[in-house]
Amino acid sequence: MNKPAFGLCFLILASATLAELPTKDSLGDLRLKWLMARRRALAPVDDTYIKQLEMLKQAETKKGNLEAALRIEEERKKVQEDIAMDETTTASSDSMRASLSTSTWSGTEGGLKGWKFQFKANGGMDLTRADGNPGWGGWAWKVSDDGKLWIIVPSDPTKPWDVKISKKLDRLSFGFGGGTGSTMRRINSPAK
Repeated sequence: MNKPAFGLCFLILASATLAELPTKDSLGDLRLKWLMARRRALAPVDDTYIKQLEMLKQAETKKGNLEAALRIEEERKKVQEDIAMDETTTASSDSMRASLSTSTWSGTEGGLKGWKFQFKANGGMDLTRADGNPGWGGWAWKVSDDGKLWIIVPSDPTKPWDVKISKKLDRLSFGFGGGTGSTMRRINSPAK
């Protein structure tokens, strides 16, 4: 086979193969449909569990068992936080970057409870300890082209933390802070 004919065959095969690859938009659409179907399927289970927890809490309160009622309320709050985190974002990477740039977060659970994070437009982060003193320096954030949020800590910049972020871009959690990790709530409004 001569070189021009071989090259033409190669180009035709490569074009056909590339044409079959899903586009970023089609993958995003497919993922959004999957997330919505998953949420619809889980919603009745979640709602039933929350209602059962509320009934159990009322029963324990009527019995005067306030300690049990408080534990049940904590469980209900955790379930609702889990539900919010399950609704992971489907925003594009560019819109995530724009929304998260200059966002401010407050630690609600885990090793960073009470801390404040300020995401800076240049990818840096300002941390403030729960007591108001400056936190560690050198932390950074980035959004990959596939829409995943990462936090990079200076002690190990080669292993960024994979961050789960809610669909509304108002809650995030990641593995920092021991076994439970850390959960943060956004304290300024997401950019639209």
